Order: sequence, then structure tokens, then C-alpha cells
Amino acid sequence: MRASLGSLYMSRNQFDTARQALTSALDVFQALDEPRGEALCRRDMALIARTNGDDASALELYRRSLADFDRAGDVVGRAIVLTQSAHIRMRQGETDAAQTQLDEALEIYEGVGYTGGRARTLRRVGQLLLAQGRSDLAVLTFTEVLELCRDSGDVIGEGHLLRDLGHAFAVMGRPDRARDFYDRAVAAREEIMDLSGARWCVWTSPGSSGNRGVPGNCSLRPWRSSASGGWGGNWRRRNDCSEPADAVGRS
Repeated sequence: MRASLGSLYMSRNQFDTARQALTSALDVFQALDEPRGEALCRRDMALIARTNGDDASALELYRRSLADFDRAGDVVGRAIVLTQSAHIRMRQGETDAAQTQLDEALEIYEGVGYTGGRARTLRRVGQLLLAQGRSDLAVLTFTEVLELCRDSGDVIGEGHLLRDLGHAFAVMGRPDRARDFYDRAVAAREEIMDLSGARWCVWTSPGSSGNRGVPGNCSLRPWRSSASGGWGGNWRRRNDCSEPADAVGRS
């Protein structure tokens, strides 16, 4: 119950209250020797730390969460943590570490057939490709993922991904294409009455006064690295569909 309250407070951006609830829940799970409960609490506490810009604390919490998920035998939980912590590695410029984690997460999701998880991870793959200067391949990834997002009926994910494509084209020096995707992202968010999300798409669009060139939260259709490692060259497409309830921006 306390862990659920923590998630509820997080959804309301009440992070201090969420941390208190999660800390209390963690104490209970530790007393019961319930590793999966411990893992979930630490994972959500890491998300709070990450949101507050405390990457060091977030990475330590993720490390302990991975160990807890391993004790519980929860491979999907492990993959989620790998994807979330890879985002921090990307921000810190540790691209090799990020790629290793994303590769492992994708292998796990492929093994269990969890398309939604692969989708969230592949969104990070696209962002990593963009950070590596491999813009054309990033756009290809985002575009294929957008198809799955639409196939699954994930309008929120579609809006996130359209914004990522806008950012990619802005990085490539193609402002007209970028503006088109930002406008479509705004329309997608307004369609579901997500006005704050729509404002964020406008705020990050080319020519807006607040543009910092930050990629958005996006989703979905899987491409995969070749057996030789890395994400160039021989990618193969996945054709399965994502569960509509999977929100890509969570990871």
C-alpha cells in the first residue's frame, strides 16, 4: 500500500512525499525479506533522484535494485532498470556503457516477448544514435517505432516520438522538417487534452524562446543491433504489436 502511495505521489510530482512513502515501504519489504518489493521501491526512488538531478544517488539505487530483481528472479524488472539507468549513462557521455545496458535489456525483452518494454528501450537506442552523431539511423529508428506506436493506439507515445523526430531533424539542420514534427506532436497531445505536454512540444520547437534542444520522451517499434555489436548496419525489424496501456515515457 505504501509503495502504491509512493507511485501515486510521483504521478502528481509530489516527490518528497513519494520518497517518504517509498522509504517506509522499503523498510517493510526488508523486514519481510521480499526482494521484488525492495527492488520496486529502490527503482522508484532512483527515478525521483534522477528527476531531481542527483545522478550519483540514482545510479546507486539502480545498482541495488538490479541486485534485488536478480534475487527475485525478475528479468523484466532487471531490463527496466537497465534501460532507465542507461539514460543517465547517456547524459554523462558514457555511450559504451549505455549501449551495453540497452543491448542486454533488448535481449531480455526479446526472450520474454514483451514488446512494450522493447519499445521503451528502443526509444533510448534512437536517442543514443542521435548523441553519437548517427542522425540518419536515429531518424530511421524513430520512424519505424512511430509505426508501432500508432499500431498499438498509444497516442501519448506518438506525441513523444513526434517530438523526438522534431529534435532529430533540428540537430540535422533541417528546421522545416523539425517544425513539422513539433507541430504534429502538439496536435497529438492536444487531441488527448494533454495541454502541459503540448506546451512542452511548443517550448522545445525550433525558434521558440526556451528551446534547449532537449529530446523528448518517445516510443516504440523495435529495431535491433547486429550480432557484431553496435547499432549500425544490419538491423532487423520486429513486427509484433505493443500493448496500448504501455506508456513509453515512463522509462
